[in-house]
Parts: sequence; C-alpha cells; structure tokens
Amino acid sequence: MFVRIASFAHRRRWHALTVGVALLACVWAAASVAGDDYRNSPSLPGTESQQAADLLAEHGVARAGDTVETVLHHDCASPASSSV
Repeated sequence: MFVRIASFAHRRRWHALTVGVALLACVWAAASVAGDDYRNSPSLPGTESQQAADLLAEHGVARAGDTVETVLHHDCASPASSSV
C-alpha cells in the first residue's frame, strides 16, 4: 500500500504537495475553531488530594510553599564516626 502511495506522490508531485498543504490548512482551521480552552486543573472532587488542597486553601494558603530546615545531630564517642 505504501508503495502505491509513494509512486502516486512521485508521479503527481504537485498534486501531492497541494493535497498535503490543503490537509495541513484543514487541520490548522479545525484547531483554530476548536479554540485553546485548555485547563490544567488537577482537582478531582472526592479525592484525598482535593481534600488536602481545599484544606490548604481554607487555612494555610499564606504558608503554602514554605521550607523547613532540618538539622540532625548525633552524639557518639567513637572517633571513627566523628569524621563523618
């Protein structure tokens, strides 16, 4: 089947080019008509992640994204571990 398409495109180069450009224009027009109403919304009602997001929005939106510095300290009498 691909051999037949390739031979047709080779024999009728201008027709194949015209069909390709027309197909591209149709796809572009359809995409323009469909619009760009894209929504990146991770909300899914009833899930735990949505409940957590709602809780943060209700009580802690000002603290969202805070960082915490954690320091670990280990007391050990062994000299081998003091170099760590």
